[in-house]
Amino acid sequence: MRDPKHAEQMRQLVSRPASDDLEPFESRLRQAWRDAEESWMPGQAIGEILSYLDRVEFFTGSDLTASSVQRRMRWLTAVLRESVRRAQDIGLDPGRLTGIFSALSGHDALLSSERTVAGLSAKAARDLIRLEVAYLRVEQTRALGH
Repeated sequence: MRDPKHAEQMRQLVSRPASDDLEPFESRLRQAWRDAEESWMPGQAIGEILSYLDRVEFFTGSDLTASSVQRRMRWLTAVLRESVRRAQDIGLDPGRLTGIFSALSGHDALLSSERTVAGLSAKAARDLIRLEVAYLRVEQTRALGH
């Protein structure tokens, strides 16, 4: 379940502003990013990563696209790392997310070398991220005894 504050921030950011509103828009966007970095829990960050990966599947294979995707994924990975650090204080074992971080790193390396999101290896890297998340969910379900 998403945080209502986060959902409202994202709703405000969805529509592209008129050029005269660009500065306030960018300011709101930077604030939303800071809020995410400071308050998201690991599940929220993982959800955003998966959502973004779903959108990437329909992107074109240009070098500029790869660069944009890489930049966004690096930010989302940093948000996930920070959320895991915070959650560690309340008992989350960060080692449980090693596979996800490894898959994210592999995806980043492929984007750096291949410079496309449309290649088969980049798609396979995204699938590996999804697989690692699914594995973590199964592991959590088992730990809860379901």
